[in-house]
Amino acid sequence: MTIEQTVEIPASEADDDDGLGYEGECPLDHTPNAETAAAIREGRAMMRGEIPAHWYNSVDEMWEDLHT
Repeated sequence: MTIEQTVEIPASEADDDDGLGYEGECPLDHTPNAETAAAIREGRAMMRGEIPAHWYNSVDEMWEDLHT
C-alpha cells in the first residue's frame, strides 16, 4: 500500500534583521554569528531548490571537501 499526502508549508513572513526569517525569540537568547547565519541561508536555499545540495559517497569525501 502506498500513501501519498501533499502538505503545503507556508513561507515565513517574519523578516528579522539578520535575514534568516525565523519567528519568535530564541529560547537561549542567542543571535547566530555571521558564519552560522550564512550556513542557515545556504541550507534554506538548498531546500528551496535554488542551489544544488551537496552529496558525498563517503565520509572521507565529505571530510576532504570540508577542509578545502
